[in-house]
Amino acid sequence: MEKICKSNEANPPEIFVIDGLVYPGGATGFTIIADSIGATIDGAGQITVASNDLPVGIYTITVQYIVGEITETFAVRFAMIDCEKKLLESSFTFCGLGGTEQTQQLQFNTGETYTDWALIVPVIGVTVSPTGLLTVTTDEAESGAVELEYNEGVKITINITIATCGNPTHLNFTECPKEPLGIVWVNKEGGRQSYVFNQPKEYTTDQEDGETWDNSARERRYFTRGRISDAIDIVQENIPVEHLTTLRSLKNSIQAWVCGDISDTTSYQAILIVPGSFYNRKTTDRFYTFAFKFNYAIPELIQNQ
Repeated sequence: MEKICKSNEANPPEIFVIDGLVYPGGATGFTIIADSIGATIDGAGQITVASNDLPVGIYTITVQYIVGEITETFAVRFAMIDCEKKLLESSFTFCGLGGTEQTQQLQFNTGETYTDWALIVPVIGVTVSPTGLLTVTTDEAESGAVELEYNEGVKITINITIATCGNPTHLNFTECPKEPLGIVWVNKEGGRQSYVFNQPKEYTTDQEDGETWDNSARERRYFTRGRISDAIDIVQENIPVEHLTTLRSLKNSIQAWVCGDISDTTSYQAILIVPGSFYNRKTTDRFYTFAFKFNYAIPELIQNQ
C-alpha cells in the first residue's frame, strides 16, 4: 500500500499520481468502477487523484481492465498520511512536589534528533540539554510558555504547567494462596516419600489415541477421542540442593498420588508422571528450579460413536 504525504503548504499541488501499479502484459480498457474521491485513469493504467487536499486516512479505488477476452478487477489502496514534522507533545504538566527535578524528552513524530537544543531566553527552574531533555525544578519554575530553538535556529514553543498534586497513595496488596499440592510416591526402596509444591501451576488436558473417520458428506469426525485426562505442570523454584535427591527419586517411581493434605489418605488421587517431563536447573549457587508434569490416572468419561 502506497503512502502519500499530505501537503501542508499554503498552495498544495492540484494532483498526485499513484505509483507502483503493475498490470499484466497486453492489458487494455482501463476504467475506474468504484471511487469516492474523484480519481481518473489513463490508457496506460496510471491513476491520478484530483487533489491531495484529502483528509488523513486510507482510501480504496477499484480498477477494471481487459486482458484478451477476460475482464479483471483489482483494488488499489493508498494511505494519506501527515508527514509534517512536529513534536509528539508540546505541552507538559509537572507535579509541584517540593523541589523535585522532573524530566521530559522532546521527540518528533518523524524520529529525527538534534544536538543543539537551547533556550532562547533563560527561564528560572527550566533547562534543556543539547539532546532535547527538558528538566523542570518544580519549586522554582512557573507555569507558562517556554521558547526553544534547535537545528541551527529553528524556533519552537513548549507549554509548561506546574500543578498542585496530592501525595502518592499506597495500595495494600495481599498475595493470593498458591493452592499447595502434595505429591506422595513410592521410592526405589519401597518406602513412601512426599513433597509439597506451593508455587503457581499450569492446568491442562492431555488426549491420546483418538481415532477419526469421514462420513458420507466427507466431514472428518471423531470415532473416539481416546484417553482424555486432566494434567498439571509443576514448576518449583528456589529449591535447596539438599532437596534434589528426594525429588529425583520421584522420577523413577512407579506409584504416585496427589493430595491436598498429605496426612489425609482419603484425599489421595493416583497420578502418572509424564515420561521426559522432568528437568532441574541451577539458578544460583544454592538453589535450583525443578519441574515435571503429571496426569491423573483415571481418565475422563468421553462419548464414543
